[in-house]
Amino acid sequence: MTRVIIGVLLFAAMPLFAQSGTGAAVADQAANQPKVTGHGNIPVQVTKTLESEKLKAGDVVEFKTAGGLRLADGTIVPEGSKVIAHVTEAKAKAKGDPESELALVFDKVEIGGGHDLHVKGLVQAVGENPDANNPPPMMEATSSRGKDVGPANAGFQQTTDIKSGSDTTNYDNRKGPVGPMSTGVHGLHGLQLSNDGVLHSDGKDVKLGKGTRVIVHVDILG
Repeated sequence: MTRVIIGVLLFAAMPLFAQSGTGAAVADQAANQPKVTGHGNIPVQVTKTLESEKLKAGDVVEFKTAGGLRLADGTIVPEGSKVIAHVTEAKAKAKGDPESELALVFDKVEIGGGHDLHVKGLVQAVGENPDANNPPPMMEATSSRGKDVGPANAGFQQTTDIKSGSDTTNYDNRKGPVGPMSTGVHGLHGLQLSNDGVLHSDGKDVKLGKGTRVIVHVDILG
């Protein structure tokens, strides 16, 4: 009888041990997640034409930085640095579909010397390349206290907010080249950008030609 009672008690306790172990595993997983150390806007260029009808989820695509960047810690990201993204959704317009779609998530910037800047980024703006041979000037970050150490259209800062800058309206008027504070689609007809960074087109596919300028809003992962 005693053995039966002990066996029942142990059996009843097993779910508790399992739940405790699962809770610890979830906590460990959360602790191992990369931390967000800052935010910023990166201007990049398409290096090879992207078409949603020729892409699929999981495909890796490359861009390059359209100008130099200076991080808040003084690290220089040279113009032309490789930027890696992957496709999360790619759809051509089929019969009965209202539109085609393309969604990208940006993963890292190769700064050189074997160092990578790990990020998680989404498309913030898209526009025609104003002049491939005349990239925008180097952008500097703001300090962790938010004090300006560069122009108002700062590329990065270590704080959780991006300084909007007094010239935001000039970038957001949908006229002329896109800048770091631009949003939406500039000068590309038939293309729309939703708030979640997904590109939509009424045409048969979403197409970003070589040289297209893209502004990527990123979380910098530490």
